[in-house]
Amino acid sequence: YYILAHSTGAVIALLASPSMVNRVRRMVLLAPFLEVPDMPVSIATVRRVCAIFCALGLGWLYAAIGPRPKVPPAFEVNKVTSDPARYRRNVGIYEAWPQLALGGPTIRWLKA
Repeated sequence: YYILAHSTGAVIALLASPSMVNRVRRMVLLAPFLEVPDMPVSIATVRRVCAIFCALGLGWLYAAIGPRPKVPPAFEVNKVTSDPARYRRNVGIYEAWPQLALGGPTIRWLKA
């Protein structure tokens, strides 16, 4: 097998790689999400706090950013793409099918 993965998927592939040595020939891992940049506390502290929130049944809360806004930001302030046609296409998709839009990370996601 070959693995092509990005961000969190790349981390999962890295963590699973020792158990897949005889089954995976090559891996291409793009921008593995190894750490949260510019955190004022250690990742161990974040995990402990997230574990407490999850134990209290609050893992569904947003850790940052929150849900996707009802009205998309103007193209000029978006941080996702520099292509206006791609931006318009994606906004159209999210307006037609809002259930496909992603919000910020949840506490449960951050704990994982």
